[in-house]
This record gives sequence, structure tokens and C-alpha cells, in this order.
Amino acid sequence: VSQRGAIITSTARSYAQKVLADTNIPEAKRMQLAQALIFSRGDYGSAAWPELKAQEARRHHTSHLKVLRVIAGKERWREDAGTDASVILLLGTMMPRLGRAVARLSMFARAVIGQHARLVHVLAIGLRTPRSWLVSAAADLDCIAARSEPYSQMRGRGLGEWATLIRNAPLAFKR
Repeated sequence: VSQRGAIITSTARSYAQKVLADTNIPEAKRMQLAQALIFSRGDYGSAAWPELKAQEARRHHTSHLKVLRVIAGKERWREDAGTDASVILLLGTMMPRLGRAVARLSMFARAVIGQHARLVHVLAIGLRTPRSWLVSAAADLDCIAARSEPYSQMRGRGLGEWATLIRNAPLAFKR
């Protein structure tokens, strides 16, 4: 996980000027190319990552934003560079941390919906480990409950109750 930012940065370097910064290519197409050629390599397996340590998360975020800034023409050296949030908003994408959370929750939902009870039981062993995948997924679910009105009644609920909710309304949790 700690090397993923470097993978994104090194892969992006080869595409930066000829593809990502080429304004003759529509912005949406450049985003698709970045996703397919760069982010797919650097974020490979991110659904199984636990929550990153602060330094890992910062590196991962920075590498993503470097690519997105090239696509948007808002590199840091420009006067009109803007904030990270403004670049994310301009391109209509999401912050890397949220992308990791969506991937984690999508994997959790697929495990629950697909009736993979054994997998969930094996993952539950990790609840005793501070940086486990399931602890991170539980924190992501708590975040949803705290910020999303339809799920506010789920605040403080356990993974079993979330699993029941997801099993009963699978379309709401499909990616």
C-alpha cells in the first residue's frame, strides 16, 4: 500500500504531456484514460486495504491530485491552481479517501449480498486488530450513518445490523 502513490506518480509521468494535458482530447476522455492507465494500477486492490496511516494517505492523495491537476490544467505552479477540493469539483470526481471507502463498502456489500457468510466470519477475526479491513469498513459505515439522513438510525449499530440492512436492500449498496 505504501508504494501505491509512487506507482501512480511514475505511471502518470509517461502520460502527462502527451495525453493528460492535451486539451485536444476531451476532459472526460482524459479522465477515463487516467482511470484505466494510471489509477487502475495504483489503486489495484484498494477494496481490501485498511484505512491508511496519515503519511500513506497523504502520499496517496497527493499522487491522485497531481494527475487530476494535470487533467484540469490546474497544476500547483499556475496562479489559478485552486484548492484540491475545487479541482475535484471541477472534474466531477471524488477525493481518494472516499474512493477507498466506496471500494471497501462495495466489497463488504458484495460479501453480504452474495451470502458469503464464511468470508465475513473470517474477516470478523480482524475486528480485534486496530488496522484491519473490517474495522475500516465499520468506520466507513459509521461515517455514512453520521452524514446521511436515510441511514441516521444506523448510528452506533453493529456490522450484523448493517449486513441485514444491506441484504434486505441490496440495490442501495451496489456500486
